[in-house]
Amino acid sequence: MLMHEYVAVLLRRWKTFLVWLLLGGSLGWGAAVAIPTEYTASTSLFVSSSGADPMQDYQGGLLAQQRVKSYALLVTSAPVLDELAKERGESVEMLAERITATAELESVLLTIAATEATAQGAKELAAGVAARFIDYQADLETARGDGPGTLDVRVGAPAVVPSSPSSLSLATLVGVGLVLGAAAGVAGALLRDRRDTRVTPSRLARAALPMPLVGVLPKERHSRGPRMPWDSLPPGDSRREAVLFMGSALEHLSRSSSPVVVLTPAGVDVSMAPTVTDVAQALASRGHRVLLLVGPRQSGALARALGVETVPDQPSGSEGRPWSDGVVSVAERIDVRFATNEATAGLADGAALERFIADARQSHDIVLVCAPAVTGSAEVAEVALVADLTVVLARHGSTRAEEVHRAVGALGRLGVERVALGVVAVPPSSLDDYEFSPTAG
Repeated sequence: MLMHEYVAVLLRRWKTFLVWLLLGGSLGWGAAVAIPTEYTASTSLFVSSSGADPMQDYQGGLLAQQRVKSYALLVTSAPVLDELAKERGESVEMLAERITATAELESVLLTIAATEATAQGAKELAAGVAARFIDYQADLETARGDGPGTLDVRVGAPAVVPSSPSSLSLATLVGVGLVLGAAAGVAGALLRDRRDTRVTPSRLARAALPMPLVGVLPKERHSRGPRMPWDSLPPGDSRREAVLFMGSALEHLSRSSSPVVVLTPAGVDVSMAPTVTDVAQALASRGHRVLLLVGPRQSGALARALGVETVPDQPSGSEGRPWSDGVVSVAERIDVRFATNEATAGLADGAALERFIADARQSHDIVLVCAPAVTGSAEVAEVALVADLTVVLARHGSTRAEEVHRAVGALGRLGVERVALGVVAVPPSSLDDYEFSPTAG
């Protein structure tokens, strides 16, 4: 992935990223509260020879370098810490955990560090351990006798009160938590985006849907206000241009002089009325006489979108026919027929349906069938079988690729071959990211 693709994923998944970021910061803050504040003070001891001549001093220096390594181990031993531990009311083991002794390489310096909950306590503990070790070392040398190479231990740098805690500060822990949270947020956002199959340009290409994309319709900018009629949109408007393009694509892909095109949603999140209305108006603007055949589930929404106050009653003598004989002219070159109460029975009669479609082809240039989702309505396939093209409509960022696959699979199992895809409610910034196909499968 390129950098701009990572940025796009984070913008889409900013909530996931923010949750992980805040979680990391909260854990860092919690760790800072839970971990006690500690201070560390240190003192340096100088080990030297007490020889009387230069040769003894030289030999004593070599001996001091060798002994200082052993002294580092003795600092935390029981003989050194036992008395101090009793004074403090704790065990030697517990006290030794807060004391470290290190000997620098090829040096006669021994550094003792002590950690306590207070700065003054750390200084006093370091000084106390150093004093007891000096006494203990002197006793060891006395026991050996006053031969050549006797070593003395003196305080080279006394312990001082530390000015700041040695434990991690609140800012450091929160900062580390935020960094780890940000890393987890990026990983979580990428994982969620990878597993998300909702229709977008990149996911559509990744899903490899077995049908061409014939058009995308933009999301309306003023969805809360009254919907602007399509023919009132100014030239160059993204919605107007997109609808014109889709209408032209439907004409081309239908490959018929009087094509029948079925529009069916891939899922319940697709609003059919605005799409069907816009496409019908676009086709009418190109000089075609359009007939809309509206299914029973879309009658109310289409009637409102087309400005029809009431759906006309079913005329007598039309039993067994899928759509009413009464034609409602809603605009110049656009007629509508609404589904009858016996729509299912009429669709089941294949011969009657074919005759009805043949009559519609004779009276109009293009027939648009507004149908319900194919996965929830068996009669949709009956209409699709006699149509020239079936367009499955998906909603950008909402309809999942699995829903489109199910719709196409259901149509394929029933013998419907010419299927295409349309995407609606596309943000203007994503319109140019969709790639169109010249032919229908």
